[in-house]
Amino acid sequence: MKNQIKTVYYANFNITFGEENEPMLNHFIDIIYPAFRAGFKRGDEGKKPNFYFTNVKLTKIDNDIVLVGNYIKDDEISVYTTVHNQQLVSSPNEIETAPYSRFIIFLRNHRMVLVKNESNSPDIRSFQSTAKSFLKRYVRRENKKRTILQKLPLPNVNIMAIPLQEDILSALKSTKKILFLNFRFFPLNNDLNPYAMEENINQVMQDIGCKTANMRFNSPQSKAEVARIMNRSQGMAEVTARVEKEDGTRSNITNGQIQSNKKINYNGNLQEKDDAYIINQVKNNPAISTVSKENDSLYNRAKTQLEEIIKRIMD
Repeated sequence: MKNQIKTVYYANFNITFGEENEPMLNHFIDIIYPAFRAGFKRGDEGKKPNFYFTNVKLTKIDNDIVLVGNYIKDDEISVYTTVHNQQLVSSPNEIETAPYSRFIIFLRNHRMVLVKNESNSPDIRSFQSTAKSFLKRYVRRENKKRTILQKLPLPNVNIMAIPLQEDILSALKSTKKILFLNFRFFPLNNDLNPYAMEENINQVMQDIGCKTANMRFNSPQSKAEVARIMNRSQGMAEVTARVEKEDGTRSNITNGQIQSNKKINYNGNLQEKDDAYIINQVKNNPAISTVSKENDSLYNRAKTQLEEIIKRIMD
């Protein structure tokens, strides 16, 4: 297969657990890892599309422990007409298709990349919906077998895309004006927001026992500054710009909807053997390389158990 260009998306794999918002690694081994490998499917029974994970495993690449796998959209395409001898011909048919994306989750800082194998491969928003569904399904299934003292905590899933600043500005440039900019804050996975305003809001949420909070700025004038602020959130808040287009129509632009401009050269379909190549292409981006002291400490405490899982896989 000829050389292709693949699109890479960055995200914050932000998952906490229970009322105390325990960090992701506290329940990686007993919830996240088995839930991602449980063979669940998301979708209406007997209908397509179905969404699911395959080939999920822990591995070590460049001295970092990562969770990798395929995220598949199992679907059908309806074909109604084809062309024969330059004439339209009625050709009703259903063609099975399975576009997929490759995901790599860095456990040291719970950042992730998702690489689309083709244009209609599933995206970050779809990945979040599927992960949330599987994690909750797994916890509820397991808790039916457990005593009250053994029960697993429910997950709080907020997997947020981290678009590049130039991607955001490109999306905003085609609009006439920005009506408002809204931030939705949620419990963070052992992260400290480096910006005082956002970190103060997260602290107030903890103090008053609040799961989410919203902050809104009306009629911002500088698209460049809005793009900068949306970019600096780095997946630690869901940011929505309500915009008006030149024709008067209005729509929302969120960090999860913005098309990524990060492209990589790739030969053929995405394969596990090339995960190291993908990591090498993205590892210098701050969205992937930044690690808080709290997350680094937690990762080092969990590292021995994670390495034991990898050893069992290799044996």
